[in-house]
Amino acid sequence: IEGRIRDGQGQPLAGARVWLRNWNPATGQQIDGNVLEILSDRNGRYRFVDVEPGGHRIEVYAIGRETLASSDAFDVAAGATETRDFDTGR
Repeated sequence: IEGRIRDGQGQPLAGARVWLRNWNPATGQQIDGNVLEILSDRNGRYRFVDVEPGGHRIEVYAIGRETLASSDAFDVAAGATETRDFDTGR
């Protein structure tokens, strides 16, 4: 799962905290308490590798815990690459 995060002016947002949660798209609920976290790079890019197939959701946070953006739940197929870009509006 990879993507890019931009601010309200369309500029890359570096250092955003990006969380990946296991999520059930059918119920709209988190499957378990696991969270993977990475930071976006200086170009606003992030990448999670070797993600388990199944349902997921991405959340983007500023330093601290302010939520900037989140995705709807989505399914990842085995061996597939998913792209999710975010415009934080800030």
